[in-house]
Amino acid sequence: MELHVNNNISLNEFYELMEKHEVIMVYGGEFSQDMTKSFLAMAETTFHNIQANETVVKKVYNIMMEALQNICKHEFKITDECQMKKDSIFMIAENNNEYQVITGNVIKPEILEIIKSKIDTVNALDQEGLKAMYKEARLNSTISSVGGAGLGFIDIARKSGNRISYHFSPVEGGLYYFIQMVTVTK
Repeated sequence: MELHVNNNISLNEFYELMEKHEVIMVYGGEFSQDMTKSFLAMAETTFHNIQANETVVKKVYNIMMEALQNICKHEFKITDECQMKKDSIFMIAENNNEYQVITGNVIKPEILEIIKSKIDTVNALDQEGLKAMYKEARLNSTISSVGGAGLGFIDIARKSGNRISYHFSPVEGGLYYFIQMVTVTK
């Protein structure tokens, strides 16, 4: 069974889909750079223990790193004044012939369109287009208002060889919950 995130999925349906897959790693809570390092180390050990294909593991590892860095950069930190409680999530799931790297985090509305535009642009390109866009972005080092040149999304799409699935669900306080899923074929 494939896990697809589409524009009509609710958060409850998303969690139900997660339960139907073999979860390798999952975490819900606040993220930090130290936690990112820990997840990467745990993933390395886990993939070694299950004797996963080294080429595929490198792809998943790179995608994990980009996805976790995006959460650290853009997650909305819940404060005492904010009554909303929506933890960020990170998950790696396995399904017969593929791995899914799934993240979710609360974001501010002002970055929603920027993220959507970057992902849609990346998703519209083939591998050659992604390669050219990556080279151009690295050469120009264009930094956007959300702090990056979009290299992370380009790299995720290049490494996975697949489109980035995503969804934004409105939550309290005018914020959005951003779900991203990337599939890597074994």
